[in-house]
Amino acid sequence: MTPRRFRKSAIAAEIIAEPATHLRRQRRHTQDMLFDHYTNSPTLRQEAGERFVRSISELRDRALGPTIDTGDGIVQLDTVTGEVTDLDENALPESVGGALAGCRDPEDSPHAPRGEICPMARMGTCFTCPNAIITVEHLPALVLVNAVSAPDAAVNPTTWQKVWGFIHEATVTILQMFPRDAVEEARLHTDEVLVDLGLRHEMRGPADA
Repeated sequence: MTPRRFRKSAIAAEIIAEPATHLRRQRRHTQDMLFDHYTNSPTLRQEAGERFVRSISELRDRALGPTIDTGDGIVQLDTVTGEVTDLDENALPESVGGALAGCRDPEDSPHAPRGEICPMARMGTCFTCPNAIITVEHLPALVLVNAVSAPDAAVNPTTWQKVWGFIHEATVTILQMFPRDAVEEARLHTDEVLVDLGLRHEMRGPADA
């Protein structure tokens, strides 16, 4: 390999490892030089293609919501449209027990790099997550998060919509899938649910402390 090709390969490796840092520092080349002369590299093109496919796959996964076993059937909720899809009764995957819901794989979370434990496990986000498995066992947590994420508890409507809107809407939809008597029974056990200690306070603000 000639020195020139070796240098180009080394720069391509740098770009793949830390693209934002490489573009910001412009230590080796200007951005114009980079895009004019390096983006036709087969290595970079292959990496870009792989990242694109991964991104599309991740966006698709995030558009889907939790899998729900009501006891009468298994469905998957699309938290964006609110639509519910019936699943095969044998399609319920194994899950790891979490504070609010079951989880397919806490180390493969949409909210953290692959291999890291999901940081959202006690924040209510489980009820919008494609990793979540929700059964009657999780009704107390569902009832609690539904209550603390209600819009009338919010100090700032804009913040509520941005942070809690999808969560609250998901809890409303999911609760309607379960028998009413099971939901009422779950209300008696909300004090047993493990949630972030600041969850209620964050919704209401210091005036209600």
